[in-house]
Amino acid sequence: MEKNIHELHSQLETYIKENIYSSSMTERLSTEYNRFLAYMKEKSTEIYTPELGETYLKYRDTIIKKRKCHHYDARYVTLLNGMLQERWILKISRTKYDAPFPGQLGYYFTDFLEKYTIEKKLKTNTRNNYYRSLYKFCERMEYEKIIELKDITA
Repeated sequence: MEKNIHELHSQLETYIKENIYSSSMTERLSTEYNRFLAYMKEKSTEIYTPELGETYLKYRDTIIKKRKCHHYDARYVTLLNGMLQERWILKISRTKYDAPFPGQLGYYFTDFLEKYTIEKKLKTNTRNNYYRSLYKFCERMEYEKIIELKDITA
């Protein structure tokens, strides 16, 4: 299966606007679209295929060393593939809410979240929201090379 990338993206954008109503998602898709277009220009093509999408993701893996994942890139390709095959994929959750937090401070965040969840009798969704926030914070601490709790400042 294949289709012109401009048509495919336009179809996807319309579907998102009509069914999801998320301006932030539309903005992210627009950013990914522009990145992907630049890649396609390098390849001298405007025809999208799932194989081209996979090649693009491998290419992005080679240029993005710092980030552990580039889920927006992968999400965009997944959505394009869905539109191409007329399978509408609205939400994919790949987060493992029991994966250890990164860095040397990870232990403290894990310990805190476990105790807090029990103490406050948090529902699963609430706990998962806290997990996501703490995970991002923990990643940032690792990036900033903060390895002790006393080193955390405003």
